[in-house]
Amino acid sequence: MLWMAVVFASSRGVETSGSSLLQLSVEATSERRIAGLRGHQRRIAVVLKRNVHIAPKVKDDASSTPVGTSALDLWAIHDLLLIGHRGPLLQGSTAATATVQEAANSLAGMLDKIHPIPACREAIAKVDSLADKAESSWTCLGLSKNNFTGPFTSGDSNFYDAANTKPKFDSELGACAGSKWPRACSYWASMHAMGVRADMGSTPQQYLQAIVRIISGGALYCFGCTSHWRLLNKHLLPAELQDGANLISY
Repeated sequence: MLWMAVVFASSRGVETSGSSLLQLSVEATSERRIAGLRGHQRRIAVVLKRNVHIAPKVKDDASSTPVGTSALDLWAIHDLLLIGHRGPLLQGSTAATATVQEAANSLAGMLDKIHPIPACREAIAKVDSLADKAESSWTCLGLSKNNFTGPFTSGDSNFYDAANTKPKFDSELGACAGSKWPRACSYWASMHAMGVRADMGSTPQQYLQAIVRIISGGALYCFGCTSHWRLLNKHLLPAELQDGANLISY
């Protein structure tokens, strides 16, 4: 299913830090695991085994090349849930709002299986509500709202502040260190990482549909980005998420 994950891994030669982005070298791409797979899942595993490497998280100050994705790069899984459920760029369409809320709830429901960090899967499995799962996706990384400027914590969060939130721990990030679009970078790192786990499990289509709908609701706080996302994924979207008239121009 997730061409995103395969293309990302095979084209970038992805490296993960010792703290484990995917734990792929141990879980998804072991020889025993590959031997038990069939069809497209086997092909994905083979590609990942060839291209994903465990690397120490050591930065070379003389180079701007990311050393790999770290656990903290996944901080915005919290926002995929809460902001995804909010659909901040949606206006005048109860059907569109209901669709993105259902998608966020769907993602929350599978997160204890597809979150890339084992400790996070364990923490998320212990709580039930979407808000609690979002909070757990921070606390399992040692984070709280105090680690961000303008964090989105509820529907009462200031729109402008939440649209421009930034992590205060940029120096501790991996691939997303120095990004001018920190939430978007974390979204993409998280989406690819979770996508591999979903595809190796039993929820690839459910996961893809959830992500496509969440981003279509404006989780990026960007009208142009959301419009292009909808255009690229229009054949996967219901009619209410193809109507540009229901997007706030922000």
